[in-house]
Amino acid sequence: MSAHSHHRVVYIATGEHHIREAAASLISLWLHNPGTPVTMYVDPASRASLGQLGVPSPPSGELLEILDHPNPTYSWSDKPVALSQVEHERALFLDADTRICGNIMEIFDLLAVFDLAAAHAPIRLDPRQPESFAKRIPATFPELNTGVLAFRRTTAVARFLEEWGRMHLEIVHSADPEIVGDQAAFRVALFNSRLRFSVLTPEYNCRYIFPTYVHGRVRILHGRSPDLERIERKINDASVPRVFVPGLGVLKTTPALVRFQDTYHSWRSQGTVRILRSRVGRLLRRGQNTSAGKGSPGFRGTQ
Repeated sequence: MSAHSHHRVVYIATGEHHIREAAASLISLWLHNPGTPVTMYVDPASRASLGQLGVPSPPSGELLEILDHPNPTYSWSDKPVALSQVEHERALFLDADTRICGNIMEIFDLLAVFDLAAAHAPIRLDPRQPESFAKRIPATFPELNTGVLAFRRTTAVARFLEEWGRMHLEIVHSADPEIVGDQAAFRVALFNSRLRFSVLTPEYNCRYIFPTYVHGRVRILHGRSPDLERIERKINDASVPRVFVPGLGVLKTTPALVRFQDTYHSWRSQGTVRILRSRVGRLLRRGQNTSAGKGSPGFRGTQ
């Protein structure tokens, strides 16, 4: 953990239900990423019951920091408010309804270059948000899912987090009747910021409640289910390119296609593909030149 000594995983759990979810996620985090320091923001009313709600005791005291949420509303607004309080150099926020399925420390490596990292939201634009708000920026800039969010603690990021929270409250307090999550405001605030951000692949935020394409091992499952362990086994039973469809299961590529892909990439790494392309190109050009030479004298074509 020395390489990530300034890194921290953050949970925000206000209310007993979300604390139970965060506790289960934390257990899965430490199973695959032992020694990862964690900060959990909770509502003061639930603080005395954390053990009864399943929050595990850390192997050492410094690995789990419990902080009171500054102003819990038990809503989406709790997320940007708490994240703006994070003081650690690099943080990875995880929604309470996540299950960690492998090593996720490489997410922090992105923060050596980028200010922020998050995955695309399966629903690119929340249809419940006020139309006037959605049209503030181009529709080609989609929402990012804020359930897995890595960021650096800089002045620019702090300003962005504050603006995100302000914009979300703007929607909440608007005259429009729609009730939307925090991602609509996150989208607009990010577009108007100058932050350098990276998009995580679905393997690091697998919203399996929607049809999802993955390739390789899924590291973070994100969604509510009574049996996340079963879903993890099913979706990670193979590492080939595949689509997970809720209620249907995993749709895999055919073994023949996988073998072809493996052969192609092997040839490519050895330079074989480049050589074949060059030779095929010469053969085709030679054939074209021969055909042109035979047909040119006295050629009469039909129209």
